[in-house]
Amino acid sequence: MADIRFTWRIKDVAKETGLSSRDILFICYELNIYAKTAFSPLESEQVERIKTKATKLKEIRASQKGIKVTKLAMKLNVDTKRIIKMANQLNIPIKNGHSYMTSGQAERVQVRIKNSKGEL
Repeated sequence: MADIRFTWRIKDVAKETGLSSRDILFICYELNIYAKTAFSPLESEQVERIKTKATKLKEIRASQKGIKVTKLAMKLNVDTKRIIKMANQLNIPIKNGHSYMTSGQAERVQVRIKNSKGEL
């Protein structure tokens, strides 16, 4: 009887981890694993290393959950345009009130607005 082995591919790891194939390819690059496309084959040892790194990446992304500009404006009781202007002064690329910023960026904007004491 022939030994049938499952061949892991980038797309399979992406599906299992909930990340995109592009994210998994980037992780492979960081781990010095040669992979060029979503169909590149992987060994089981490589898959375990990638899954470990993917878990860490997902934890980092969860901790950097974004906040919508309009929600931050309501929280600070200021106009959305003021938030956008302040963010752009801090080199945070915000285009409109529907944009998101990380919690770190929101904190920087919040501190700047509180320090400005109502003056722009």
